[in-house]
Amino acid sequence: MRLQSLATTLAALLLVGAIAGCHGSSTPTCSLSNPASLATSSWPKSRHDLQNTGVIGNVSLSSNPTGSTLFSASFAGAQFIASPVLGNDDKRLYIGTSPDGVFYAFNLANKTNDFTFTALEGITQAALAATRFGADAVFFGAGDGILQALDSTGTAQPNFWPFGLGNGLTTAPAFNGIDGTVYAAGGPLIFAVCPNGIERFGYSFPHSVRSTPGFGADGTAYFGADDRLIRAVDFKGALLWTFSTSAPVSTAVMVGLSASTPPQTTAIYAVDSNGYFYKLSSTGQLLVSAQLMNNLLPVQVTTVSPALVVTDSSERLYVLGDDGTLLSVDVAADAVTFATLFSAGSPVRSSPAVAHSGTRDVIVFGADNGNVYFVYSDATAPVAVAVGAPIQSSPAIGCRRDSNNLCATDNTDGTVYIGADDGKMQMIK
Repeated sequence: MRLQSLATTLAALLLVGAIAGCHGSSTPTCSLSNPASLATSSWPKSRHDLQNTGVIGNVSLSSNPTGSTLFSASFAGAQFIASPVLGNDDKRLYIGTSPDGVFYAFNLANKTNDFTFTALEGITQAALAATRFGADAVFFGAGDGILQALDSTGTAQPNFWPFGLGNGLTTAPAFNGIDGTVYAAGGPLIFAVCPNGIERFGYSFPHSVRSTPGFGADGTAYFGADDRLIRAVDFKGALLWTFSTSAPVSTAVMVGLSASTPPQTTAIYAVDSNGYFYKLSSTGQLLVSAQLMNNLLPVQVTTVSPALVVTDSSERLYVLGDDGTLLSVDVAADAVTFATLFSAGSPVRSSPAVAHSGTRDVIVFGADNGNVYFVYSDATAPVAVAVGAPIQSSPAIGCRRDSNNLCATDNTDGTVYIGADDGKMQMIK
């Protein structure tokens, strides 16, 4: 185990200050050489993939799940508000805590911490697990306004990392798959950071950005903001279009891709905090919209990102309201139909993760009442797994590994990883 000292972190902060002064100058400059790529794991980032679908395919989950504590945070009072992600081949689980700001690289094979790293403030967003130079690389930020990039030993990646955001991280880090540029927002500022840790471009907005970008097939980033606009920015930083919504969009924007080779961007999906659903074309044209309701009342969606399941025959979203109401939203033939699938009876701050297998979806999320819910799209009765503390963390779903350490293809049960406010990381299967 390796502990990054506070003194080292302070030194890193001074380095960030020096680098921040270089942003926009001729030296140092952005380099796109040696980019990282998304980790080959079951759940490498917030909302699972570059398109923020929140869905893993070909993995089923048990109809009788039971939970156990995988590990506990080292410091009293620590909370897992951030969501776990899985490193290459599902060998490590990465997650940070708040308010102490400890980042864990937990070895799933031997059940020990490979390293820990201490930030200056709490970590509330999921990390981004990647591969660089043939090994694990992770990106994460904290309330200290620093975007960290660590290698597989817990030390800073080469060149000019870490990167100063100027404000505490307000979105989970995301990847542009075209060139390995890392996107992250701090309050009203959003940056695209080159593989060597130098700003490629940045935007300043009148209001905060809390919507993690989703990426199209061509590297275009789509994200919302508190100024009631959805934006499309191409991979070079050009603003392509904006779309006005009825309220702030603080949850992740989702992107649909075609099954063709190469894939094409088919649609953009978003839900604003008033519960309005929007489906847009890749050029920003409204295709269909609807206000989502439950018992004649609008469903408020301010912190919980929806999940998107796209098959050959359907487009289906699972939208979880702040009050714990789970809606199934079907989009077909330019029309929207929706129905209440489940109610947790408790406020929810945990975004749903979905295991899709055949015609069955299993929707998993945590609630403030201390339950992790498994809701099944077929006739299986919902299951509540009590973990003993409120849950703000969102689930990650891991697959079963075969003898070659690859995801098995026989639809066997997966494993759910989720943190809780008592500083315990739960494993449920």
